[in-house]
Amino acid sequence: MTIVKLGLVQALVSSTTAPTNIKCLWYDENVSLHKFYNTTSSTWELIRQQSQYKGVAVVATPTPSSPLTGDFWNVGEAGTVFGVALCTIGDQVWYNGSAWELLDLT
Repeated sequence: MTIVKLGLVQALVSSTTAPTNIKCLWYDENVSLHKFYNTTSSTWELIRQQSQYKGVAVVATPTPSSPLTGDFWNVGEAGTVFGVALCTIGDQVWYNGSAWELLDLT
């Protein structure tokens, strides 16, 4: 297993088996694709290959009306962003298919 730190994404695991840390992104070496953990279905799912990064979100940014699974925003202001409390500058919030979550970059 390889753990790579890449700027804002500080938890990218590359391995043939799913990581135990469900708050990271996983590069599945078996299929050569990136995955995220969907907390609703309790499964690792493929990240869309297009239009994932959406921009910088601040407290006043309206919650997107039709997000797609895997959409993520960088947090540019501390506070509640898209209903996710306790965000700090540099965090990321992402859509898991049913709700927005804070991506734990620690």
